[in-house]
Amino acid sequence: MAPALAQRTPRSTSTRYLRIDERIHIADRVREKASIREIARELDRAPSTISREIQRNRSHIRGNQ
Repeated sequence: MAPALAQRTPRSTSTRYLRIDERIHIADRVREKASIREIARELDRAPSTISREIQRNRSHIRGNQ
């Protein structure tokens, strides 16, 4: 299991967009079969945000399926 992001940088810019480290964390956790709610808790984000990111990048995360 991947550890939660221990060294988060403060969200001094917009919280509207995911940072690259959050996107990588999501991809890693999806590969580990973590639930959307679990990932959302780890990143302090809404489950809908995580779900949209996964849907948007599904072919990149799982390979062109």
